Amino acid sequence: MRAGDDLALGAVYALGERPEQALPYLRSVTRSCFALDDPFVYVTALDLEGEALAARGDLAGARAAWQRIVELWGKAQPPSVRAQAAAARLEALGFEAKP
Repeated sequence: MRAGDDLALGAVYALGERPEQALPYLRSVTRSCFALDDPFVYVTALDLEGEALAARGDLAGARAAWQRIVELWGKAQPPSVRAQAAAARLEALGFEAKP
């Protein structure tokens, strides 16, 4: 399956509040080489993975996903809306976002 297809399926499950079903699809994107092939799909999958992990109570996993977004796009110019949102989520959990 292609990264965009896995992202779409993962997003449907994540947005439908079914994190257990979402995670295999999202992880197939975030645990692959798609960061180089399609960085937008990769970062979107990281964001949704963080949401799904947080929904099931895995705050450490959510933190890691959102921190990775901040590391990748936190210094983007113009600023990345997705990186800013990930930083805000980290701060809401009491963590410092480090680009």
